[in-house]
Amino acid sequence: MTSPWLGPRADRHLYPMLPPFTPVLRRGPDELQIGLDQEPSLIFAGVSPGVERLLGMLDGCHHIREIEVTGLGLGIEPSSLQWILRTLDDAQLLRQGGRQAERTGAVELSGKRVRLIGAGTLGKAVARLLVGSGVSVLNVIDNDALDRALYPAAGAVGTQGEGLRSLLGESCGCRVSVVNHWAKPEGVRPDLTIIASDTLECDRVVAEGLLRADQPHLFLRSRAGGVVVGPLVLPGLTPCLRCMDLTRRDADPAWPTLLPQLARTRMPATEALSGWAGGVAAAQALGFLKGATPETCGATIEISPADFVTRWRSWSMHPGCGCGWGATAQWGHER
Repeated sequence: MTSPWLGPRADRHLYPMLPPFTPVLRRGPDELQIGLDQEPSLIFAGVSPGVERLLGMLDGCHHIREIEVTGLGLGIEPSSLQWILRTLDDAQLLRQGGRQAERTGAVELSGKRVRLIGAGTLGKAVARLLVGSGVSVLNVIDNDALDRALYPAAGAVGTQGEGLRSLLGESCGCRVSVVNHWAKPEGVRPDLTIIASDTLECDRVVAEGLLRADQPHLFLRSRAGGVVVGPLVLPGLTPCLRCMDLTRRDADPAWPTLLPQLARTRMPATEALSGWAGGVAAAQALGFLKGATPETCGATIEISPADFVTRWRSWSMHPGCGCGWGATAQWGHER
């Protein structure tokens, strides 16, 4: 039944809540601010002291009827409450709470599938953050022998991929599975593939395969004591790894000789840098999965233990690559 005070539009939020991390601040005796350094945010002027208490009830745990009754007890007219909720709703600052909120925290990630190639130091770091953020399915590929130092509680499992699955379990409702090969069909196409390599360069065979399969993919790897996150490759829209290799070859003709050696040289990052890389990579992946265009599209973000200063490096499509020929904006990410 629709509330006689709020009308059908505002009453769609039976357990209304402000977005997560949205503070309610008092600017003056009769002035409140909702949000800080964010879009959107609102300032309510000329409000009574009871309004602040009502806004505090917008946590998704209080039914709209309870808020209405509390408002009457504080001397807040139904028309004032109606205006506040409608204003918040119009500014996209009102959401549904209650049981639905248990799912809406990750609603934008519901059904999202990620394929992770590499369960070493960097893969482990990014995987733990992804499954805790609401990703529905994580397919892990890593047939290397289990590193007991990395997965001390893995039991009798034999591979890195199995060790990571054992660590994650059914974390936060995410279904974690181990796939034997990165090119093996997995039924439903993943939304994003992440290549996490503890070697100084990622496997170019994997990179070329993902490009041919028109699969968005994000790289993160070790870098002589440091770590590199990116690029995030949207096939046909952003520079691929071959574009980067051709650019490096133009600057250093010996690059094709160095590349296979770097792809075999394992140099795991320190715990601090692995944590940094995992956080940055997870943020880039989650941004993409939610429809944004992350900073690593056509770029890499790097950090070195020499100074722990992050550096952003831009890359362009190379005219000799051809990965952008006949590109169509099918991913819905503007450049």
